[in-house]
Amino acid sequence: CPPHFYAHGSDPLFLPFTRLCRYMDRAANLLSGGECPAPVAVLYHAEAEWTGSEAMLTQIPARELTRAQIPFDILSEDHLQKAEFSPGAFSVGGARYEALVIPGRAVMTDELLAFLGRLDRHGVPYRFVGRVPDAAIDRRQEHPAAPNGGPICPEQLPQWLCRFRLPTGTPCPDLRARRYRHPDGTVWMLTNEHPFAPLTTSIDFPEGK
Repeated sequence: CPPHFYAHGSDPLFLPFTRLCRYMDRAANLLSGGECPAPVAVLYHAEAEWTGSEAMLTQIPARELTRAQIPFDILSEDHLQKAEFSPGAFSVGGARYEALVIPGRAVMTDELLAFLGRLDRHGVPYRFVGRVPDAAIDRRQEHPAAPNGGPICPEQLPQWLCRFRLPTGTPCPDLRARRYRHPDGTVWMLTNEHPFAPLTTSIDFPEGK
């Protein structure tokens, strides 16, 4: 740790470390003071797991969206209870979402069932990944439930949400992309997460977005 990096001018790694710090400083500056829009919300699986029934982990749909360069936020059911609605979308804490992805589960809470009804009324699309619950539970007992959102396989999520993808010339499962919006412009953060293979493709950045 500092000040040992310098080592009185004898550390051969001091120059590249300086360049790394300058890069990190620039990246931090570009990714501060704006907002990071994500049109898709993924529901966290905690309540489904607490029911003691079959439940899919949030990581499964999140992986498919990440590999397809579809930006998303992970929300808890507590967040959903604070949502405000507009035609075709809902907002939580100032962030606007146009679709909800729900990890599959055997049982859901009454609160989630009620929220899905609000999504239906405002025309917000949602899908269960893998399994649609056939029961809901309150604090005392389970009862039958029949939500409208049909099931979808994890691998089909990119196709369902294709309008939110960052268009690339070829499939790039190792490419991570996130938009960061400033009042005077937009920054895209791109990262190749493959440990050693280079990544070559073309990207059609949305104009004015």
